[in-house]
Amino acid sequence: MKGNPIMKLTLCSSRSTILLICVAVFSTEAQAELRVPHIFGDNMVLQREKPITVWGWADAGKQVAVEFAGQRKDCLAGQDGRWRIALDPLPACAQAAELTIRSAGSSVVFRNVLVGDVWLLGGQSNMEQALRNIRDGDVEVLSADRPAIRLMTVPLRANPVPLDDFPRIDEYNSWSNVTERKGDWQVCTPETVQLFSAVGYVFGNRIHQVTKVPVGLIDTSWGGTTVEAWISRPALAKIPEARLLLADWDARIAAYDPDASLAELVARWRSRVEKLKAEGRDPEPKPTEPKPSPAVNRNNPGAAYNAIIAPMAGLSVKGVLFYQGINNAVGGARPSVYRKTFSALIPEWRRTFEDENLPFGIIQMVSYGFPPYMTELETRMVSAAPYIREAQLQAHLDHENTGFVCAYDLGHIQMHSPYKAPLGERIARWALATQYDQPLTYKTPLYESMEIDGDRIVVQMNGPIHPSSGGRAKILGFAIAGKDRHFYPAEAYMEGSDRVSVHSEFVKQPVAVRYAWGTRPYGTFVGAGWSGQPVAPFRTDDWQWRDAPYERSSPEYREFDAWMREQREQAQQWLVKRKVQEAEKTRAELKDAHEQ
Repeated sequence: MKGNPIMKLTLCSSRSTILLICVAVFSTEAQAELRVPHIFGDNMVLQREKPITVWGWADAGKQVAVEFAGQRKDCLAGQDGRWRIALDPLPACAQAAELTIRSAGSSVVFRNVLVGDVWLLGGQSNMEQALRNIRDGDVEVLSADRPAIRLMTVPLRANPVPLDDFPRIDEYNSWSNVTERKGDWQVCTPETVQLFSAVGYVFGNRIHQVTKVPVGLIDTSWGGTTVEAWISRPALAKIPEARLLLADWDARIAAYDPDASLAELVARWRSRVEKLKAEGRDPEPKPTEPKPSPAVNRNNPGAAYNAIIAPMAGLSVKGVLFYQGINNAVGGARPSVYRKTFSALIPEWRRTFEDENLPFGIIQMVSYGFPPYMTELETRMVSAAPYIREAQLQAHLDHENTGFVCAYDLGHIQMHSPYKAPLGERIARWALATQYDQPLTYKTPLYESMEIDGDRIVVQMNGPIHPSSGGRAKILGFAIAGKDRHFYPAEAYMEGSDRVSVHSEFVKQPVAVRYAWGTRPYGTFVGAGWSGQPVAPFRTDDWQWRDAPYERSSPEYREFDAWMREQREQAQQWLVKRKVQEAEKTRAELKDAHEQ
């Protein structure tokens, strides 16, 4: 973008199989009526300074015209009824206008349309979490009278093949136990914003407050999804590490039997009925439908992409924010596969939205679990979670025009931390600095290199850092290990502004350092300056976590379970060993003090 992007606004204008097939092909036939997908609607924001692509369906061979802000473009619908028109780029516009589509005597008119920046929000439940459910969310809601911010929450669907539209529905929100309108653009008010993505709103509000440009926010996030759900099958098929994943899901889908599924549900119901009758309680109704096919499971690879992202393919947007990871970190985690799939997500979405350099902001996976204690370091480090975070950082390093912020310092005992507002502000810093040319510090401090110096390791960072509580505060979060791979809590001291000396008296010949490493790690280092972005978790070693096999009943999985038990047992033994060493050290010090 040339010039200052913060500009003065121009005031301008079997039963299951049959169902799946029907859903997949309903929109591929030539249409008898003029229609556009539901991503277009009243109150929407069109992306400024890019071609504005509008598409839909009409009678085959008929002329279609699109009119907006003084422009009119025409085309002919194809034999399948599809048409696509690109309007010329427009500047930002805060004055409501009408987007009109005409064909064969029919017309579709969308009113109260603005031109500004459209940001797509993706990921799982920590992106989905509602504004009213976060810390100080009630205050944010009360102050959310923002008529130039527009909100769209896409209905949550999964499908084995790409769809070209999503419905407009009232969908139950399990987070808040209410019904939520989805598939419609809404003007941001205290009423409409309550159930909207907290991270997304805080980000969008900050962008709007600085730029004064209308902002459209499209929330596609879905709790409990893995990253592979958001990548198309063809893209996943190109990743060698993902082929076993695809084969595993294909086997599940092929093995699905709706009749057997229903019979199993009925058998379980009957056993419950007998128990309830014996307790004098009324039983629930007898099941009449089988469990859904794995083909429409949210985590069938590509299924969420097909039903939520694919219907918007070709839409002009400003950028993407993505906040995900937990469902790839728990259970049968496979960090080496995730390293490849997460990295593939970025070019996949850039192709989908037809911008090879589309800004992509990554919010690193949050921390969760019991509060971190350095006294229990060994056992807290036995986790796949930090390797998932590492893969997210690597994707940022591998792809240009991406942003990256940490969330581990904002963790909570459960997986849905209420501390969402700071994350929206952190990722807004990246966007304002890199996409809107604002003079802000924003970069997350990163590990650069290390050197072994006797019984200590000196870590070189890529910029100035300091303890979060001040320059003289104790530095916490480092661990150091020798060749036995036993990481001890380490003492750390600054050497200049960007070098840290790491040491433990129990590790005489160190070979590796880790920082903020664990499910819910502890770390007190931040970048120098007003942004204070937390230092990203890092390690200097290449000791890998094992990927879980796919078949849980296989000998390979039993071997993996045995390896996991060994890791936990070894960590517990190391923890006991260290506490004995520390006790002996304290006793010796007390003895010396007494003798003096």
